[in-house]
Amino acid sequence: MRAILGPFKNTLSNLSLITKCTIMGLAILFSLQAKAADVPFNGSLPNDDAVLLFEFTISTAQDVVLRTYSYAGGTTPDSTIVPSGGFDPILSVFDSNGDLIGSNDDGAPGQVNQDPVTGSYFDTYLELIALPAGTYTVAVSQFSNFPAGSNLSDGFTGSGTTNFMDINGDTRSGSWFFEAQNVDAAAVDDVIDPDGNSLADPVAVPTMAHWSLAVLTMLMILIARRETAVRKTILS
Repeated sequence: MRAILGPFKNTLSNLSLITKCTIMGLAILFSLQAKAADVPFNGSLPNDDAVLLFEFTISTAQDVVLRTYSYAGGTTPDSTIVPSGGFDPILSVFDSNGDLIGSNDDGAPGQVNQDPVTGSYFDTYLELIALPAGTYTVAVSQFSNFPAGSNLSDGFTGSGTTNFMDINGDTRSGSWFFEAQNVDAAAVDDVIDPDGNSLADPVAVPTMAHWSLAVLTMLMILIARRETAVRKTILS
């Protein structure tokens, strides 16, 4: 048996080393992607008064940018091309106590794009400087469905419109594309009406970290199976 295994000892040793290095490299990749990243979301609101809620988390105090692309369209930092035609959005941010800490209706030229049809700059851009570590809730709603008070529990005012019509009278769609930039994790939480009643069970969009963990786990399993198969072949 030793004579048979002799020529393959280095192969087994190298295979184990390759496996370990691969797993280590993937672990490093996962740890890098689990840090702050830009996390995009997209979908469609069921009606003019619906409010999309999602949560994001940061582990240290850092600058966070929240913005939309779906009114005027454009290209995101990761080269995703977003079509125009969505409703005029509002972003509202609440801390873990539900207190309103920031909101934006329209971003400025240079921060958001100009709609090719209406000529308006109605996408949102909200920059939160040195935001403390924690978990936050962001509401995406249509103009003029603003928060009704200083706390998320106060609900929303309702848009007062139909057919996703903007302030200029232009009919839009329920489409939205939102991106949280420089966050550790983010996920869709709920879709509610102005009174806070849930309208649908949202489908969470996996973050980069979640995808990396899934890929890492799958590759580790495949590598382990391959190594086991090679060992059995050599020993048979």
